[in-house]
Amino acid sequence: MPLFDARESGLAAMQCATLLLLILTAIACGSNSQRKEPDRATDPELEIEHPLVGIWNTAGTHKRLGKVEIVMTLESDGSLRMVITLPSGGNLSFPGTWETNDRNLILRAAFFAPTEISKATWLVDDSGAVILTDANGTEQKWTAVQP
Repeated sequence: MPLFDARESGLAAMQCATLLLLILTAIACGSNSQRKEPDRATDPELEIEHPLVGIWNTAGTHKRLGKVEIVMTLESDGSLRMVITLPSGGNLSFPGTWETNDRNLILRAAFFAPTEISKATWLVDDSGAVILTDANGTEQKWTAVQP
């Protein structure tokens, strides 16, 4: 007694071939369609990254610490990290948060003693640097650090 009937296996083979043909036709029909890029302006699911998100660097003289270099990291989730390199070569690191309100940047970290808050207006200049201006009109230029 044979393990299978030749007539049944022929029918099964034809059904498999038909199914394979349908799948290949569906794939071929889809290959001519153009992929449309999502529209960030109209799709609320796509978030546009804030221009301040990134790693920024500046140098200057701190009234208590002397000449310092500061690296400020602004994450898209609102977290902040300030790393201050001292003249001795040591580092101070302060975590915090940041937010903007129109053109106002608000930083919150222990570094900004005694209030732990620093506020400045911000703008990105033609070179891509961020210019921060405090309430006294003092400007500080921050340049982007490549990760």
